[in-house]
Amino acid sequence: MPSIDIGAANAAKTVASYLKRDEIKIDLELLGPEHNDNIFTEKQFAILPEPLFEQYSKLEYKCYMGLFPEIHRAWVTIDNKFYSWSYLDGSDFNLYDELDQVINCAGLVVPKPGVFKEYVKYLLVLATPAELILVAVTFNGQGSMEMNLLPTNYSAPSGNVQILQIRGTDTGRIFLTGRDGCLYELTYEAEDGWFRQKCRKLNHSQSHIKTLIPNFFKLATDQPIISLEVDSSRNLLYTLSENSIIEVYSLGRDGNSTDKLDTYNTLNRDLLQRFSRQFQQPQQVNLVGIKPVRSNESRNISLVAFSNKGDRFFFSFPNPLTTTQVYYSDMNVQTNAAGSHARRLELRFARSLQQAPAIATRVSPQRTHALNVELPQCKEIHEVFYSHGVFIAADTRTDDTDTLFTFNSEQRSISTRHPSPAVSLQNSNQTFLSETIGALNIRGRTYAIAEIPLYVEPKILSNTFNNELLTQHVRPRREFVCLSNNGIHLITKLRPIDRLLKILNSAEDVDLNIDRFFDIYGPDESCAMCVMLLCQSPFSEITYQPLPTSSQPVIPAQGSRLNLSTTTTSATPSHHRIATSEPRDLQIARIAEELLIRRGGEPKFDHSSMSRSNLLTTVGTTSPGYLYENTSSPLSRDVQYSYFHNGLYLYFARVIRPMWNHPLVDFVITVDPESRQSIYNISNTRFNSQEVQLVQDKLLALRNFFARHAHMYTLPGYHSQQQPTKNEPINQKLFGPSGLFKLKPDLEAQRLQQESLGNLFLLIDRSIQVLVFVETLCKNNLLQMLPINIPQDQVKSYCQSTFKDYCVEEKGAYEMKTMIKMIISNNPNDNTMDAVTNTLQKCETFFGVFDLEEFKAHDQLMRALHCSSGIEQEQYLEKALKTYTEISDKVLNISAITTKFEQLGAYDKAVQLALSAAQKIDPNHQALEYQKRAQQQVDNNQQDVTNHVHHANHYVQQSQRLYDLRMECYQAAIKVLQDLTPVRPETQNARNKVLKMMMLSQDLMFHESLYDWFVKHHLVDELLKLDPFHLESYLTKINQDLNILYKYYARNDHRDSIKRDDQHAAQVKLKLAHMPDQNLDERITHLGLAIGHARRAKDDVLLDKVKQDLDVAMVQKDVMTELISTTCHQQVADEAAQNDIRSLNNDLLTLSDLYNGIAIKYNLYQSQLDILYCADHRDESLIRDTFYRMVHQYAPGPRCTPIQLESLSKQLENNMIHSCSKMNNSIFFSIDYVLALLEDYNTLVKSFLNHPDRIRGQMHGADGNANLHIKDQMPIDVLEKCKLGLDSIYQGYCSLFTKTFKDRQNESLRRANVSDVSALENVLPRDQDGMLRVLYNTVLSLKNLIEWVKSSNASFADRQSFVPKVDRFMKNVAEYESTLNEFTQDTSKVRLMCLNIREMLMSLLDKRY
Repeated sequence: MPSIDIGAANAAKTVASYLKRDEIKIDLELLGPEHNDNIFTEKQFAILPEPLFEQYSKLEYKCYMGLFPEIHRAWVTIDNKFYSWSYLDGSDFNLYDELDQVINCAGLVVPKPGVFKEYVKYLLVLATPAELILVAVTFNGQGSMEMNLLPTNYSAPSGNVQILQIRGTDTGRIFLTGRDGCLYELTYEAEDGWFRQKCRKLNHSQSHIKTLIPNFFKLATDQPIISLEVDSSRNLLYTLSENSIIEVYSLGRDGNSTDKLDTYNTLNRDLLQRFSRQFQQPQQVNLVGIKPVRSNESRNISLVAFSNKGDRFFFSFPNPLTTTQVYYSDMNVQTNAAGSHARRLELRFARSLQQAPAIATRVSPQRTHALNVELPQCKEIHEVFYSHGVFIAADTRTDDTDTLFTFNSEQRSISTRHPSPAVSLQNSNQTFLSETIGALNIRGRTYAIAEIPLYVEPKILSNTFNNELLTQHVRPRREFVCLSNNGIHLITKLRPIDRLLKILNSAEDVDLNIDRFFDIYGPDESCAMCVMLLCQSPFSEITYQPLPTSSQPVIPAQGSRLNLSTTTTSATPSHHRIATSEPRDLQIARIAEELLIRRGGEPKFDHSSMSRSNLLTTVGTTSPGYLYENTSSPLSRDVQYSYFHNGLYLYFARVIRPMWNHPLVDFVITVDPESRQSIYNISNTRFNSQEVQLVQDKLLALRNFFARHAHMYTLPGYHSQQQPTKNEPINQKLFGPSGLFKLKPDLEAQRLQQESLGNLFLLIDRSIQVLVFVETLCKNNLLQMLPINIPQDQVKSYCQSTFKDYCVEEKGAYEMKTMIKMIISNNPNDNTMDAVTNTLQKCETFFGVFDLEEFKAHDQLMRALHCSSGIEQEQYLEKALKTYTEISDKVLNISAITTKFEQLGAYDKAVQLALSAAQKIDPNHQALEYQKRAQQQVDNNQQDVTNHVHHANHYVQQSQRLYDLRMECYQAAIKVLQDLTPVRPETQNARNKVLKMMMLSQDLMFHESLYDWFVKHHLVDELLKLDPFHLESYLTKINQDLNILYKYYARNDHRDSIKRDDQHAAQVKLKLAHMPDQNLDERITHLGLAIGHARRAKDDVLLDKVKQDLDVAMVQKDVMTELISTTCHQQVADEAAQNDIRSLNNDLLTLSDLYNGIAIKYNLYQSQLDILYCADHRDESLIRDTFYRMVHQYAPGPRCTPIQLESLSKQLENNMIHSCSKMNNSIFFSIDYVLALLEDYNTLVKSFLNHPDRIRGQMHGADGNANLHIKDQMPIDVLEKCKLGLDSIYQGYCSLFTKTFKDRQNESLRRANVSDVSALENVLPRDQDGMLRVLYNTVLSLKNLIEWVKSSNASFADRQSFVPKVDRFMKNVAEYESTLNEFTQDTSKVRLMCLNIREMLMSLLDKRY
């Protein structure tokens, strides 16, 4: 999208301010100062047609005449004959003589809809004393002015009333006034009704009963109605009677009713009371005519009445309708909205022809040279006219001569120097409504006055409220026709530009008249008119001799005189139907250009508003070389541009006004019946080619003027060598040799004006190019070639984008391109492409060489789309690909183009184009550097730094932009692959071809984007099969899926270095085990697989690392299991425990965290032992203490039940089996200590069971110990389940036996360890039962050992090694039997076992293994 020129945008703001100023409408009620000047001239006189004089000589009764300006006809009735002819050239003379009665009145009205055929454009109403007749008016052919009068069967009796006036409304109603003072209406319908005729006359002045009285019975007291007028803007009807009584009727909101609202008959009284200074004559004022004032001309004034002495009286009447909103000046206008006052006609002010104005006037202080022409004395006004600010009154001068008094009101500006557009132009230019009065003598007596309609397209006038200053560059002179008994007088009103041209064509008092002209219209308007004169075609195209140029603009001092010694010819009047300016002589154009330069003045600073603070603000905030970027800077606000500058801007604003704020297309809005949404439909361009050409010619002429005076403007971006640099210190900028305080203010003002004019030049150039674009749309009818399926959002944007948007907004330039593309897409042919090519070459600001190539490629692509031949289609595709590849770095939407290639089945070409575009966009690989830098900053947690650098460093910004463009290209290429996925038989070959092309690409960034797509769409297996060269480095990047990387290493068993792959696989699995968002089982699985890969890789270091992590993980799992079991058993459900369980399951903790944070916290003794063993912690006392605590935590409490005791014993057995199984190989694992703990636990249990209270409960039938069986050999069973050998168990019991029986006399040792409850000496049995159980289990363990040796489970070697120990075992048995003598309990069981042992030992010796 092209960037919008800031200078043109600033100029557009200035233009908008001028357009806003021109919207000011001064109400007619504020009619201000007046001066006398003859601005109306008689252009042409034509005598009446010769046949009329012949018929007039045969006159028998009456002759009447008048004008029909709607059809450019004059008419005359002679007795019963009606004559008409064209007053333009005297042609088309018509006679209608179908009547036998004298015609006393005629009128032209529009027909009612649906009554007559469509070719009947008007109805001629003829009134005779007997009847009223309707005659159809038709024209021959389209655009023909040859008129036909056709009789109809519509007529109504007139009732012997002489009709004086006939007027029609826009809705087809016909009103008539009679000499009897009544208001009538002639109504008609298509068919007769049951009780009424289809054509009849209605009386709106009298009741229905009064109309039934014959005329000869009526008293002749009613005054004739001499004037009848219809105000279609307010739907009001006015009548004026002969005695100056005005009546007001309302036609209703729809124009179909007739209600009398007011009767005004107090004119003379109001004049004496309110305007006595002007109207002091005792005689009464007689009104001779009334004319309505349309609502768009005045908010309050609705009617103007004329007296027989030339006085004008302005009345107001509340508007019953809602009027079109118009901008009015806020100069003390009193609002009389409908309903705010009573519905009555009110005299607002009066103007006397011979006296001073009746209201206070605002006289311009510059009107010192005002020209005043002495007016003749008014005698008797008999015919009046008013239309859009022009009043004409016909006064009887002599019997053969009339004087036309002319009044013209126009808006003017008091000449004040206004500053730059940053200040409101409305405040700096006082606009007022002035009036020019003149007199013109014509031959004959005037019977009718009318204005000749101008055939100018309303769109070109652009609702300018008939302000001639705004439209005189396109609207010709207003012309009026006066019908007298001598002939037809064509009167022309001079426009302001005509008055200036008249002065330049004259040879007398030129300088004085120019001074007067500039004072009347103001310097800005006058300079704008000079620009208009020198920009008239064809003279604007002639190369002028350039004026002397210098580094500064040459602006002659004001007041210099012009050298007009050259004789010039007068201008030829323009034809009334051609909306073009009059031809100008080359001498006049040169004089106008010199006048513009000499009278243009110089820019200045408003020193009263300049201050040190302003200068400080300016220097501190803007660079002098870039003031055009900030129109609100203090220097820009304080400068007062010259009249030369303002005249150029003003002329451009008025030329472009019809298009500036309007869309370029006409459209129709319909409503979808289902969704109820508005649907926009483009019909055509808003302006036709002729209208566009008219504006374009004037802008071309204005641009040529700029080209001839290039020294008077500076294009944005110009830097003077004398200006301070942007980085210069503030003191140097202000007070240095080139500081602002040292510069001449006038030179600085000229520099600012040069920049402003340079901005205007850019805007003119852009506007011309937009006009060329619109003209191309018109001439080639390109809008009809737009496809019908355009998205509604885009169509709506086309319909709402204005000419200004296309000139200075980015969306306008974008829409121009999209419109051209869609036209080419829908109509790929040579004619369309030629028209587009010509347009692009002329619109170089919006369309460069790249755009031309793009449209050519687009055209080739569209031709391939519509081509039926496969070979020819392939040729078009190759050409399109080649062209697009060349310009791919400038294509805005590469994905849209690749999509079109896809639609044609050229998938490989789409990918090739996208990848080529990425390379051309960033040939130096800045995007890759940006990606790496951004990744590093993310890794280092430097996001804030990245944002700062992004905004501060232009290189980084450019790199990011290139990165974004590259990614857009990559996404376009990947989209092709995505459209071919999943694989289908018909697209498999195409997909394989696309994949092959992608794999061959050497673009690393593209490969990463492609791999991302494969991973996102779960196509990893396919990606691994493709085996691209960059895949390993891609997968090893941070934040990639390590599972995919593991698959990559695990499946690469075909490579040379299998060790390297297993090693990497083990490393990945090890890393996965430590990744977040996994449970403990998944981590253990990863570590288990890692051990397998590490073993295959024969990496001992890695293997040890993985094993250690796995051991810790397994310990953590045991800890978690024990904690869960503990919380469930103890019914602990606090939040802390649950959090710790979640932490154990989700995180991989260290042994220290497990021991200190979990095991110690929750008294998990089994877990403590596991941790100590895993950590190889060599603290025997700590281990014994942990064992001690673990055993005693299962000791039965006072309230323990047998079932609970059995459960505790079972838990103890399980825990001891678990812990002893792990620690049986540890150097700190003491079997005798474990056996002592278990024996001690047995003692506790026996004591609990043998407690007297529990025995008594059993005797009384309570839940006792009947079903509880605690084995004495429980310690032996536990250690056997720990996979300890029977020999080790026996050795442990031998040690325990020795310490229990042999060392029990060593009291000093016991006392030394009494403080350590976990010491072995403190857990040895002390009672007879406990000691007996130790002895029993010692003998039992020996018996078990001997039985195992004798069994088949023992090997021969085991038996051989056992034989030498028999003697020792025999001695041990003897010792056991001796020890039994110390017990008082029953020891028979033990003695029996000893006997069995002896026998088994003896049998072993006999067998002699």
